[in-house]
Amino acid sequence: MARPLIQPLGPAALGRSVEARQQVTVHYRGTTRSLQIALRVVPDDLTLVGLSAMGQRVFTLGWNGQAIERGQGLDAGKRIPAKRILADLELAYWPLPALRKALTDPDLHLQQLGDTRTLWRGDKLLWLAYRAHGDPWHSRLTVYDARLGYRLDVKPLAFNIPSDSQTP
Repeated sequence: MARPLIQPLGPAALGRSVEARQQVTVHYRGTTRSLQIALRVVPDDLTLVGLSAMGQRVFTLGWNGQAIERGQGLDAGKRIPAKRILADLELAYWPLPALRKALTDPDLHLQQLGDTRTLWRGDKLLWLAYRAHGDPWHSRLTVYDARLGYRLDVKPLAFNIPSDSQTP
């Protein structure tokens, strides 16, 4: 796969603690695969877990801002790696100032217009995310990676800002 568009951000860059459960449908090279994704972000740790339709763990990815650890799982996303899904979720949900600092190439330009975020290199569109309405965590989201030719359709299932965890 091509080089990532952003360096992975530390969990604190989100600016708050969250727990979200989402239905993610991956469309890639004529195949479609649905996963349930559980995302938990606290200031010093991020955990992303993917479950199959039958509830089997597909992948576990832990990220503390320093190192990524892959847990055991079944088909760990040979087509779209868990790290790529995490990068897409960060591009879609993390604050723009933090994302702009994490861009891997000075020719990249990240912008947001209403409910649409785009990432460009010059006049070439590389990545696009748009949501149905203003609140990204409670809205359907579509992510399209033009470089790699895949699309993620994200349907929110549950969202929580934990009351017992500190917000960075």
